Amino acid sequence: MSRKLFRQSITVKLIALTILIVVCTCFIIGAFYYQQSRTQTEYAANKNIDNIINALLLAVENNASNANLIRTITILASEPEIVRFSIINPSSQTIIADSHNEYIDMSTVAAFHPVLSNQIELFVANGDNQRIFAKQNAEDQNHLNILRRVNMINPTYNRLRPYLIFIEYDISSDIAFQVSRFWYYMGVTFIGFMLLLLSMIYLQMHVFIKPLKQLAQQVGSQGLRPVDAFFDREIQVLVDSYNSHVKDLVTKQNELTQTRRYIDTIIKRIPVMLAYTDKDLRYQFMNSYYREWLGKPEQDILGKRVDELLPPLTFQTIRPHISQALRGITVNFDSQIISPQGEQRFVQVRYIPDIDTDGQVNGFFACIEDVTSRYRDEERIRLYATELEEKNIELERANLQAEDAVKAKSTFLATMSHEIRTPMNGVMGMLELISHTNLNKKQSEYLSLAQSSSSIMLDVINNILDFSKLEAGRVELDVQSINPTQLLNETAKVMAVKAAEKRLPLLLEISPHFPISIESDPTRIKQILVNLIGNAIKFTNEGYVAIRATFENSTLLISVQDTGIGMNEKQQAQLFRPFTQADASTTRKYGGTGLGLSIVKQLLELFNGRIKATSALEKGTTFSLRIPLHEFEINDTTEINLSDKNLLLVSPAVEIRRLFEPHCQQWSLPFSVISDPNEILSAIADHTNVIIDTLNIEHALFARLISMKNRFPKTNFIGLSPPSHPKIRPNPILASCDHTLTVPFCPTAIVHLLEEGIASPPAPSSMTTKLQPSSLQPKYLLIVEDNEVNQQVITAMLDQIGMRHRLAVDGNKALDTLTEEHQRFDMILMDCQMPVMDGYEATALIREGKVGDYYRTVPIIALTANALPEDRQRCLDAGMNDYLSKPLAIETLEACLERWLQPASRQDRPVA
Repeated sequence: MSRKLFRQSITVKLIALTILIVVCTCFIIGAFYYQQSRTQTEYAANKNIDNIINALLLAVENNASNANLIRTITILASEPEIVRFSIINPSSQTIIADSHNEYIDMSTVAAFHPVLSNQIELFVANGDNQRIFAKQNAEDQNHLNILRRVNMINPTYNRLRPYLIFIEYDISSDIAFQVSRFWYYMGVTFIGFMLLLLSMIYLQMHVFIKPLKQLAQQVGSQGLRPVDAFFDREIQVLVDSYNSHVKDLVTKQNELTQTRRYIDTIIKRIPVMLAYTDKDLRYQFMNSYYREWLGKPEQDILGKRVDELLPPLTFQTIRPHISQALRGITVNFDSQIISPQGEQRFVQVRYIPDIDTDGQVNGFFACIEDVTSRYRDEERIRLYATELEEKNIELERANLQAEDAVKAKSTFLATMSHEIRTPMNGVMGMLELISHTNLNKKQSEYLSLAQSSSSIMLDVINNILDFSKLEAGRVELDVQSINPTQLLNETAKVMAVKAAEKRLPLLLEISPHFPISIESDPTRIKQILVNLIGNAIKFTNEGYVAIRATFENSTLLISVQDTGIGMNEKQQAQLFRPFTQADASTTRKYGGTGLGLSIVKQLLELFNGRIKATSALEKGTTFSLRIPLHEFEINDTTEINLSDKNLLLVSPAVEIRRLFEPHCQQWSLPFSVISDPNEILSAIADHTNVIIDTLNIEHALFARLISMKNRFPKTNFIGLSPPSHPKIRPNPILASCDHTLTVPFCPTAIVHLLEEGIASPPAPSSMTTKLQPSSLQPKYLLIVEDNEVNQQVITAMLDQIGMRHRLAVDGNKALDTLTEEHQRFDMILMDCQMPVMDGYEATALIREGKVGDYYRTVPIIALTANALPEDRQRCLDAGMNDYLSKPLAIETLEACLERWLQPASRQDRPVA
């Protein structure tokens, strides 16, 4: 049975062959490893014996006496592997030293086994140098017997003589170690081969035998499943051929099944009604939606005629389309029908004829979609669209009304500005003309009150206009390159005059590392500063107002601090709201519209800046501004070195010291401060420049200090003084100072003062306000102005300046005057809004040459009460050269005339 199984079974044959190969391989590897182990063990023993003999020779190199040999052998033979260690005299074949003392002085025949003694005699006879003897018996089969010839100095003759060294070396421990390693490695090898055997058996069973069995079983059962095989090439070819055939069949079968599934899914899921009707109008197929629409089960529909299941009115509606489909025409139509449930429905229908290969129509496919919901949605959308269109029309009408309202507001503001500024021009112009006449003290006071009131009214008008422009989003920044230090200095000097009216010092403190150039809008920055400084002056009765400017992280930091009335937290919360002040009493006492801070906040937002206020009642308020900059240039103040100068400041005020200390440190300028003027005598001798703070030192004390001047002829006395003001009589003692430094001042004023002796001149001792004679040559001007009061103001101003003039009441009269007048006019002052013909149209005709080529380039200056930037641009676009806004100041008019009537100005300045 087993022999028959071996002959018939490929599996058994392969397994038996694999086992045989494994056994033979293990035997060969074991024999080879055993032989190698034995050889390595003997080699290691020989090496150790060589080392022992060499140690012996070294030990007895100088003393080869018998006693020394015995002692040395005894020591070397202490190793457990050395069984016996003997030294033999070859000539007498006697033992002269031995690890076993009982053999000393015995012959080799008596001391050794007969076989070994014979080997020694043969070794001596042959004159060999070394010999390893065979085993003496079975007991010492793991012993190595080694005989070696060596030369040592004979102590008797003191000469080299030959000796024989015999060592019996036990290698049984090494053999035991190698045997244990042999069985270890053989065990590992056997396990590895057994794993390999099992793996091969597994692969044979699953890669070779199993595919054949599967192939046989599947072919026998005519199944359509592929067989897995990856080993034998011949079997693989057979399997691949079979699998290819099976895959083709399976692919086609899957495609058919998938297609059928797709079709069934589409028919079931598609949200339309599908049906097939033969040429006799009998239903042969329909999907679930069609059955639901008819409201009948499938068995009650198949085989029935269409006219039997549909309502008569519905059948009459679709009958003409069915006839077309049966004639082979594809039909598409929309219809309103009655459903089998009696509901009115809207449907989209498509009939597709079923035409066979002979061209005969066997029936038609019906695809019906119920679009009632869509139709009703579209109807609602149409109604909504109509309603939305009506609302859009209303919204557009409302937008137009809003735009008209904005335009009306802008027109109203422009008109009101013009209508208010026109009489204001007359009032302020007349007041200014009166101020240049001889008045007594009482008249001068009345005139000053009138001018102050008119100036306040003009500020109110300007604030309202600015606020309206900001609210309408009509303000844009005019970015240009400016010097911020110069801008701050100019603004501070202008506002210092206003502060001087209340005898308040206005201090300007600029940090040493401050930009010398920035890209920003100087007009709007100045407007912000004027508003804040004006507020600080208005609400401060004593103390000071300080402007502090620093630069940090590409940001301009400016603060305006006062020592005024301050605010509580509730009042601070209302800041920056339009038409709002701290409370009603503030408005009554100090006046104002409450628009200034709101305008400041909105202007700062144009710069992407911020403003913050900190305040305390009766202690003052500080407004802090942050204006980010994108382009700037920092001033390098390290180039200034004033180490060879010195400066002494006499001032009790800390805020005055802050104006000097950081800059003196930056310039290496030796700087000292004395807060008590009585201590000046002890310090003045060591200083060449002394600044005396007249703002905070009493006049009598200041006079006493100046009286010391003659005692120190090499010392420059500099008086720190307020700006001159017509209402305030200057300190006459300032005239005794070598120089004066007017507050506010920029840091460079200190440098100029110390290096060149240039600063502010001594304050004037008179209060004259009379107009100085003009340096202009008399010219001939044409005034085009319709308002009688303004005519008188302008003509009076021109008379004082020394100009000749002629008057025209409108643009048309101006053109006639230019045509008829034989003497040419050097300039035209043109009002913009006039009856008959306004200034814009008249200017355009003049520039076109309607009154001669000469007047194409004559300077035309706009005189207008409109104050918006676009009004100025409109004047320039019309062909005018410059722009003067009413109310008009005589200084502004004179500056304009100097700008345009100086020699060669008409050639140098193009027409706008």
